[in-house]
Amino acid sequence: MSCQSVQVIHGVSELLQESAFTLYLAEFKRHEAALFITEAQLIRLLKVSLDWRFVFVAVEGDKVIGLAGYQSKSGSFTGAATPFQLMKCLGVRTFFSLSRSPMAGYRKAQCQELLHDGLIVSEGYRRQGVAAQLLSALGEYAENQGFMKMRLDVEGQNMGAIALYQKMGYQACQKKANGHWVYRRHFDTRNQWEGMSSEQ
Repeated sequence: MSCQSVQVIHGVSELLQESAFTLYLAEFKRHEAALFITEAQLIRLLKVSLDWRFVFVAVEGDKVIGLAGYQSKSGSFTGAATPFQLMKCLGVRTFFSLSRSPMAGYRKAQCQELLHDGLIVSEGYRRQGVAAQLLSALGEYAENQGFMKMRLDVEGQNMGAIALYQKMGYQACQKKANGHWVYRRHFDTRNQWEGMSSEQ
């Protein structure tokens, strides 16, 4: 595959939704939270939760090979469902079991901040520049929309992702109790230097 044949698009058209959904479902199944629910429940959960307006997708031909979701004050890629809708599709017991899992950590975008809401690249396309293309598109969008910074969480042992984020201008700023690191990328260099001096 050549990265030149990959097109990055903001939002997902109806024609690409099935391909994007399949990619996201396959990745979600690998997470601990998926152990709490059946595949049918997981499909229902994702169908009510995903908002295709808040995502960039990497497309080759008619296949979605990567996606980068985001959250801002106007909405979230993974936050389309209300708690009632989630409870209805999962059942009360499963809903409360899931809400106590590490995957359920609630994150909210701050003022003038674009929060990453998942970065996935199909297994056969990894380490070929697709993630970098998605991050570049997300960064360009954030800067053009007037966001001051971008924020993401990454597992501390995910060295490949951390190296990519650092290459793309993100800096570690906080280690969380669950072992994840918070990384930020600032668009206003004055804020970037202030943040670094207060953390040292």
